[in-house]
Amino acid sequence: MKKWLQYIWPVAISLVTGFSASLFQKTALADWYPTLEKSVLTPPALVFPVVWTILYVVMGIALGRILGKNLQRAIGLWWIQLAFNF
Repeated sequence: MKKWLQYIWPVAISLVTGFSASLFQKTALADWYPTLEKSVLTPPALVFPVVWTILYVVMGIALGRILGKNLQRAIGLWWIQLAFNF
């Protein structure tokens, strides 16, 4: 099996989790967040989905790497951090 194939499911799981979380935040992002007083250093709204997508892809790659080594504790910790990111 090609080495890159071990990353497909972990990345997909991460991205689906991120997409699911964004569905729960949609109302807050549309109604609440724009009313906050933000720092001048706050990046434009377009930056957030791009950065979160990159982070979820990297999380998936991390899981793919630890699955290849069969590290059960690390896999458990990965699921915990994914739950916290949700």
